[in-house]
Amino acid sequence: MALVRARQGCATSTRVIPAGAHIDDSDPIVVSNPQYFEPLEVVEAATAVPGEKRATRPRAAKKAANI
Repeated sequence: MALVRARQGCATSTRVIPAGAHIDDSDPIVVSNPQYFEPLEVVEAATAVPGEKRATRPRAAKKAANI
């Protein structure tokens, strides 16, 4: 499942999709009208969302200051 972005706003008898909306590419409106949508490049978020666990590398130990 990939996301697509609406190039322009569109409406059906049951739904309104504003320009720029992000929708799953398997959505029936996208399947039947692909010309109104473009692939959305997914960029990794710089910060974790609440509850998300991220893999981290251990930090190098700081050297003690010589006095």
